[in-house]
Amino acid sequence: MDSYARIAVFRPIPKLFDYSVSGELQDRVKVGSICSVPFRGERVRGVAVELSKKPSFSGEKKPVSEVISDRPLSQPLMDLARWISHRTLTPLGQVFHRMVPADLTVSPREKKVIELTGSFAEIRQFIDEKRSRAPKQVEILECLLTSDETVEKNYLLERADSSRSPLNSLLERGLIREVSLPELRSEGQQFPLELDLTEPASDVLEELEGPPNSFVQLALHSSGPELLGSYSRMVELIQERGTVLFLTSDVGRARWFSELFRRRLDLRVLTYHSGLTRGEQSYRWNTAKTGSVDVFVGVLNAVYLPVPDLGGIVIDDEGDRNYELKEQDPKGNLVKIALKRGELEERPVLYSGVAPSIRSYYETKNGSLNRPGGGADNLIGDPAKGVEIRVQSSDSSSNSISEEFKRELRDNYEKEEPAMIIGERAGPSSAALCDECGSVLRCPECRIPLAYSSSGRYGVCPYCGFRKEMLVCDNCGSEAIRFIGGGLEAIENELSALLPNGNIRVFNAQAESDRELSELFRDLLRGNLDVLLGTRSLLTPFLAGKVPLLGLLDLDILLNRPTYRSTEFLFRRILKGANIVGPEGKLFLQGLRSEQLTLRTIASGRWRELYENELESRRRMNYPPHGELVEVSFQGRDMDSLEKAARSLKEKLEEEGLEGRMLGPMGESSFGGGKPGSRSRLMVKTDDLDGFLSKFHSVVNEEDREMIRLNPYS
Repeated sequence: MDSYARIAVFRPIPKLFDYSVSGELQDRVKVGSICSVPFRGERVRGVAVELSKKPSFSGEKKPVSEVISDRPLSQPLMDLARWISHRTLTPLGQVFHRMVPADLTVSPREKKVIELTGSFAEIRQFIDEKRSRAPKQVEILECLLTSDETVEKNYLLERADSSRSPLNSLLERGLIREVSLPELRSEGQQFPLELDLTEPASDVLEELEGPPNSFVQLALHSSGPELLGSYSRMVELIQERGTVLFLTSDVGRARWFSELFRRRLDLRVLTYHSGLTRGEQSYRWNTAKTGSVDVFVGVLNAVYLPVPDLGGIVIDDEGDRNYELKEQDPKGNLVKIALKRGELEERPVLYSGVAPSIRSYYETKNGSLNRPGGGADNLIGDPAKGVEIRVQSSDSSSNSISEEFKRELRDNYEKEEPAMIIGERAGPSSAALCDECGSVLRCPECRIPLAYSSSGRYGVCPYCGFRKEMLVCDNCGSEAIRFIGGGLEAIENELSALLPNGNIRVFNAQAESDRELSELFRDLLRGNLDVLLGTRSLLTPFLAGKVPLLGLLDLDILLNRPTYRSTEFLFRRILKGANIVGPEGKLFLQGLRSEQLTLRTIASGRWRELYENELESRRRMNYPPHGELVEVSFQGRDMDSLEKAARSLKEKLEEEGLEGRMLGPMGESSFGGGKPGSRSRLMVKTDDLDGFLSKFHSVVNEEDREMIRLNPYS
């Protein structure tokens, strides 16, 4: 007799579908099984969410075609998917689609390797007896004996200068065997220089030595070589309990950290990120289920890896904006997803990096986030100790580099010492600034810098949709208004004029690999490169204390991004910069009107004051962490119907007591990387996210759910 499975298909459809399960599949289909099913004339994948003896509705039921994976998703991962679906209004099948690789049946190419199977005594006896009569067989065995790892077949034959016949003879004798292994690209990165890791204080990680099955949030921030030492110790302690998920903000950092843990801890480490081929992602995902990997170092989707025995989660650089998932479904924040998984599996979650995010600082103050070795008072410390910080203003609209910084660059060049410059890419959303009074044009309601169109004719608030033509300054009435920042190209042109014979390189993270970046770092620190110019991807902890001169330019662009987090991005950028400047080194901070920025407070090292000021500023506007922001997005093709649906929902939510705390609706066309379509958005401010979600789900019509998505900001 058939049983039935309710399947969440990998499509953006908020319904579950009943399928019959018959024959041998009845023993294989379980809750969490990844299946292949017929759907609207095609074969699609889905996850079995419920099993029953009776279907939920009458009528013909199509059968489950295939079980793709015999290891179903664990109950915590199923619960995590439901939590994400509820929190973002993303259909459950779409959440599973994000969690599971595109094709679990794809495998990487295989390579043939040769392993010794005979005992050491047998092999030594064979070598002694056959040295003169079978020299090639002996040479093959000696090559294998002197190798610490398995040896690829073709490489072994080349190294022994042998044909296949001696190898086949050894296979027949049973002294060696041939094994097929997946051919994975080596992702280990050579560090710019040998690392001098400083061990963390002995009591810093003592809370990880407590009961193994417990959920705890820990904030462990440090700077310089101590940061990498802390990471190594964290991973070492957590790995004793199970597989470590180490989440970082970009692919290059993932590869470097994986090499750090392999080299320092002698663990089995794999990376997991979008830069892998489909076969490599499939292999790593399937390998994760076996529990044979000690550490996975990854970006974004690595948080979903189905490890059977999770030891804990470490989040590197937890305030980085790459953790904000804005361009995908489900949206949200990766740190929050990691935190929920730790809670569901009762495992520790560690926040780390050079400096805490504003939210981490706030949660440490109120006691919801633990700080081993002390509270919020010493959470930041003094990462710029011994670094001379100078605050500069660009001299004119035509110059990106101040005269004083130019003098330092020339002196550095003459002393044959390297320098590094971090800038911003200019773009159509650059903020507009008044040349007379220095004010940035902002939304009067949200106090967010306006984002300008490519034509520059008008600016729009990304939160409430307020629109203003760029005519005069609201503060002084001046018409002398221009966009902020010239971008990397302008900086490069000035550097070329300043150092015409200098070896200047611009690293383009979109066009060059992290392996090329590693080579650039090595050239820079060995004196083969005079100036390295690029964006924030250059600010890696693997350069801690190694750069004698660093310039952070175009800080106005960073400070005036159209987000409530722009000030936080500014001083976190500077903290990272101070971390890589060597003792007695110099750090230049530069913007168009730097006297109006918070740079001088930063230069004086009053980090705690900056965090407290930013918390107070957000409190006045009820921005996170004091309140919560949720973007409600209506997506489709007809703007009129979308705005009508948005206004209707707004009215219903106001009736539920949210009056006065919703902004919009605001409309825009051609969203999502240039794809055709329209979107209408509401921005909701709430003190109780769970309460808002409860009200939201109670008033949203079933037919509207396919076009609505939520993005809870953090």
